Amino acid sequence: MGKLIKINIKYYKLMKLRYLNLRIDCYHEQYYSDNMRFAYNFASNCRFIANYLSKAIRKYKIENSFGITMLSIRLTPDDNSIKIDRCDAVLEIFLHFTKEDLAKLLMLKNREERFEAYLELYERGYEYAKAEGFEIGQDILLSLHRDFRENNYKNEWIWKKKLFRELDLYVIFQCTFTSTDFTLSIEALNAKKNIVKLKDVLLRTYPDEICYEKDFRNIVIVDNQILITDFLDHPFLSISIGDLNNGVLSVDGYGHDLLHKYDKEIKLIEW
Repeated sequence: MGKLIKINIKYYKLMKLRYLNLRIDCYHEQYYSDNMRFAYNFASNCRFIANYLSKAIRKYKIENSFGITMLSIRLTPDDNSIKIDRCDAVLEIFLHFTKEDLAKLLMLKNREERFEAYLELYERGYEYAKAEGFEIGQDILLSLHRDFRENNYKNEWIWKKKLFRELDLYVIFQCTFTSTDFTLSIEALNAKKNIVKLKDVLLRTYPDEICYEKDFRNIVIVDNQILITDFLDHPFLSISIGDLNNGVLSVDGYGHDLLHKYDKEIKLIEW
C-alpha cells in the first residue's frame, strides 16, 4: 500500500512520475493535416525523447499528491489548459500550437534543430504546469534535458553482455532508439575488448516500444547458439557462437522479418 494524502476530503495515493510523451491532441489531428497517419508519425518521430525521459525520471522517484504517473503534453490550436485524467493517472497539458508553428517545425531539416524544437515543447509544458500549481520535478526534468543535449540527443543503452572466456569472446547487445527507428545491434570483441571481431544490426523496427518490447527479453546458451527469447520465453532469434567468434554473423530469425518489416513505415517519418 502506498502512502495516502487527503485532498478535498478525498484520499489519493502518492504516485511517482514514470512516463512522459508529446503528441498532437487526438481531437485536433485533422486541423494539422488531412493525412490520417500524420499525428501518429509526428508522435513517433519524437518518441525517442519520451522514451529517454521516461526511463531517466524513474530513478528519482518523484512523488506527487495529485495521483499521476504520466505527463502527456498535447498540441492543440486551442488556448493552453491542463487537466488530470484520474482513470489513467495522466496529467494532460494542452499547449497552444498553430498550423504555422507546425510548418516552422517541419521546415527544420537539421536534426539537432528539430530535436531542440521537441525539447522546447516539453519545457513549455513544464513551465505551464508549474504556473498552474503542479510540481512534477521540473528542475530534475530540465537537468535530464541538459544530459540529453550533452550526449548529442542519443538514446542508447546496453541490453545484455556475455563473456565466453574459453573462446576469448565478449558479446554486447546494444539498443539504439532514434527519431526514425529502433535497432538492436550486436558487437563481438575479444575478451580484453580491444579487438572488434564483428558489429552488425540484428533487429530494426519502427520507433515505438510496441514494435519491439515483447520481442527480446532474455538470452540462453543452447547448443553453441545464443538464443534470444521473447516475453513468453519463445525463441525469437538465435546466433551461432562459433561463427560469431570468427567474425561471421549467422542468424536464424525463426521466420521473423528482423530488418525490413517496417521499412515502409520508417520511410514515412524520415526527412
